Amino acid sequence: MGRLLGLEPFKINLAVIAAFLTLVGYSVNDTIVVFDRIREVRGRNQKITWELINSAVNQTLSRTILTSFTTWLVSLILYAVGGAAIHGMAFCLVVGVVVGTYSSIYIASPMLIWFHSREAPARPPAAPRSDGAVARGPSPKPNGRRQSPRTSAPELPSAGRQGSSDASGP
Repeated sequence: MGRLLGLEPFKINLAVIAAFLTLVGYSVNDTIVVFDRIREVRGRNQKITWELINSAVNQTLSRTILTSFTTWLVSLILYAVGGAAIHGMAFCLVVGVVVGTYSSIYIASPMLIWFHSREAPARPPAAPRSDGAVARGPSPKPNGRRQSPRTSAPELPSAGRQGSSDASGP
């Protein structure tokens, strides 16, 4: 059956490892494109819904399909025409582009909804200090005083209030 499909046994060599790393980068980039569109469609709305995901995926679908198909076609031609030394890499690319595109569209987006639908984990209670009190707020400074929760920059005097320091005044 393998010979009928043109498949040959191959070993994992440097070219195959390069194909795996290429596929990881390709898939991550494709997922980032989809997630960036989701972020743009979402705007300031904090709720991620199936309609929002559907709209964002539909907007990027043509771009994703065209780039994936082009890469897949070149990889398929490379597998068919390339020599035995490149068959392993080309086969990994042919299969990996399809799997990476599928995962970017149909797996990553639903996982985003799943991650956002989970409740935030409860914060663990504050750990007791050595003197028996419970540590709350910012940690003490080295000199023993606590830091203020809000630090602000000191006010600088405006140039209009103080006299001019140059000697060419009126």
